[in-house]
Amino acid sequence: MVFRFILFFCVFISLLLGAHFALYFSAIHFFGITDTGSKNMMLWAVFILPLSFFLSALLIRLHGNILFNLYYLVSAFWVGLLVQLLFATVFIWALVGLSRVAHVQLPLVHITSAAFGLAVAVALYGVWNAFHPVVQNIEVGLKNLPASWVGKTVVQLSDVHLGAIHRAGFMETVAKKVNALKPDLVLITGDLFDGMDGDLTGFIEPLDSLQAKQGVYFITGNHEGYLGLENALPILAKTKIRYLKDTAIDLEGLQLVGVDYPLAGLADDPRSVFESTGYDPKKPTILMYHTPTNVLHTNGTRSGQQTSTYWKPDMNFSYAASKGVDLQLSGHTHQGQFPPFSWIAHWVYNGHDHGLFTENGFNLYVSSGVGTWGPPLRLFNQSEIVAIKLKSL
Repeated sequence: MVFRFILFFCVFISLLLGAHFALYFSAIHFFGITDTGSKNMMLWAVFILPLSFFLSALLIRLHGNILFNLYYLVSAFWVGLLVQLLFATVFIWALVGLSRVAHVQLPLVHITSAAFGLAVAVALYGVWNAFHPVVQNIEVGLKNLPASWVGKTVVQLSDVHLGAIHRAGFMETVAKKVNALKPDLVLITGDLFDGMDGDLTGFIEPLDSLQAKQGVYFITGNHEGYLGLENALPILAKTKIRYLKDTAIDLEGLQLVGVDYPLAGLADDPRSVFESTGYDPKKPTILMYHTPTNVLHTNGTRSGQQTSTYWKPDMNFSYAASKGVDLQLSGHTHQGQFPPFSWIAHWVYNGHDHGLFTENGFNLYVSSGVGTWGPPLRLFNQSEIVAIKLKSL
């Protein structure tokens, strides 16, 4: 696990350094900068900025305060802005290439200023978009659904990422939107917290304000593991949210199953949930599982070895379907948040990065998430609160 983290860190830093150097070289060329002092300052930024996101994350994990939180927010935003500036840079280089072929002189400084200005505007819109989740209404049919559940509303919240960026005020807004739907059931499918240490007590009140006739239920995601369950669970214990750890319960004829995200070093087997005496395969069943993958992963157990989940996900849902699961609710992907990461997420999850997928009576809904991780931006997709209206098949 340590080796994988070091490898990930080295690869990510190398990519960031390369991206910053490409931007530096392009800006020098586009703006015709020749002053040695200016070039040296920009070169220093090439080496400092790639480390800022990691350094700021480390600082707020060691000691969260307003200053470190602001540093983390600015550093995270810069990563998102960097991507938009790189898209603008590629566009400008394409124009430069075309102009050379056509023997046309371009007003390069003005074009660059306009393109970079547009990149900043796009990034700022992405921030606004990320903090304004919409209600996504869908309808799902479940076999043998009791009449008392027909037409009822189940709300899914996934990947809220409460922490240094998405603060208590954001959760208050989300709770108000959820409560306005008057849901019968609220299901939180992991990554409720962002994974940074710090004082989480400010989230107790807005979380406790979530209202649902049949209750509010929660299962862990990978970021609860980063935070440490010993930090996350005591916060939830002070609310009416129920932690559904590897358990099946009956809610007036609707069966709800919660399966935790596998943590490194643990080797528990989720099959025990479906083979326990408390599980009834004949009942209409909703499964809460953080990742849109096979609940068994690739080796039949949850070994905590997550490389396969991220880069070679097992998209075979036959086990859950064979156990009578009608609807699996997942998140985790964030729908990539913005290109090129949205393209990568779509590829990694074989098109199952967002939306409702139905096959032979088995349904999977993958939420794009309520919050964000890393850059607080969303482009070409939206943060969402999922309102599921149940119907009988």
